Amino acid sequence: MATATLGGPMECTSESIDIRLLSMDEIQSIGIDRAFVVDNIPMRAVPSIRELAGSWPHLDDIPFDELTEDEVGILLVSEVSEAHLVFYRRLGDKKQPVALKTLVGWILLCPMPIKATQKAVSRCMAGYSQDVQDSLQRLHNAENTDTSAYNLAPP
Repeated sequence: MATATLGGPMECTSESIDIRLLSMDEIQSIGIDRAFVVDNIPMRAVPSIRELAGSWPHLDDIPFDELTEDEVGILLVSEVSEAHLVFYRRLGDKKQPVALKTLVGWILLCPMPIKATQKAVSRCMAGYSQDVQDSLQRLHNAENTDTSAYNLAPP
């Protein structure tokens, strides 16, 4: 499989399988057809999402689940749209982090805390028949959308 990432092109050996992804509460699930399995995803999880989110007053009461391992085990791309449905959204001021509640749990969207010597890829796109330039333009547009006009707080 050839993959185009923001960190550069990457090729890896993969196989395709069908999987079922459970929600964090294990009540709901998503069927994923043709999930690509690779030996390694060259990303690391953030040490503590709860700790990172706690530094923002509008996010400090959100129950982020903590991972027991620091390896990234699954990467959900936009083709798995059901996993990206937003049930609740918590917004702060402009350019502050956003928290989204999805089927797979709470997700924090914010700049990654990285050291000056550390490399990071915050988004990954798989390129099949889609033009990479169009994908990068859509990613740029999505990253620079002003979300301050929207406020979908939990009921």
